[in-house]
Amino acid sequence: MRAIRAAGDCTLTRGQYVDLRTETTIKSLYWKSMVRTTALVATYATLALIAVLDNPGMDPYVSRFEEDYVREDFFHVVALGKETLLLFVLVGLVTSVNDHADAVTSALSEATWGAPGSPGEGVRNDLLHLSTNSSIALGALSASWYDYVATPKLRPISYTILGIRPTKGFMLALLSSFAVSAVVSVVRS
Repeated sequence: MRAIRAAGDCTLTRGQYVDLRTETTIKSLYWKSMVRTTALVATYATLALIAVLDNPGMDPYVSRFEEDYVREDFFHVVALGKETLLLFVLVGLVTSVNDHADAVTSALSEATWGAPGSPGEGVRNDLLHLSTNSSIALGALSASWYDYVATPKLRPISYTILGIRPTKGFMLALLSSFAVSAVVSVVRS
């Protein structure tokens, strides 16, 4: 929030942005592998839940009578639904980080910080470059593949889950897609 306010007030500095990016990266390193693993399990469970709801009678351990399909669907929603909810919670938490980073970029791109060529406008353009472009260290270009992959990259403030950078639009699409899939599956059965 302080970066958005500082960008809107024309007081955000390169050092503040770099410090915020570094702080976000350091805080996320600890739980990034745990979130990745949890998101993978949650995504698998979500897809399995949709597949099971879409194909009534798929479970060989449930009898094939029509009245047992409701009980089967209820069991699968309880068994797999907790991971599905976890996926939505994880995406929702990450969405906040990405939306705030996008708001800083929007604040930088909407307002001018002085006349073209002025020092304030130069600072704004530098911050806009930092908040939108990725870069690598010069030494990584001539390094081996391992060193290239291991070289830290300077990226805008961002957080991904399984390679996807969720925002509120992504979250809305995910929720509506899941809701439509669940409704269609229930109506079909």
